[in-house]
Amino acid sequence: LQIMDTPCCSNIYNMEGYSYVDESVLCAYRDGVDTCAFDSGGPLMKK
Repeated sequence: LQIMDTPCCSNIYNMEGYSYVDESVLCAYRDGVDTCAFDSGGPLMKK
């Protein structure tokens, strides 16, 4: 997983209509991979 910086994460969430991203939020991603439906906000785990 890659960790996304807060300004980039905030921009993406703002495009989706959300505006609550601040320094307490951690955004992570992996190209070509998505969470399951209704899984946003779930725990972030790494093997």
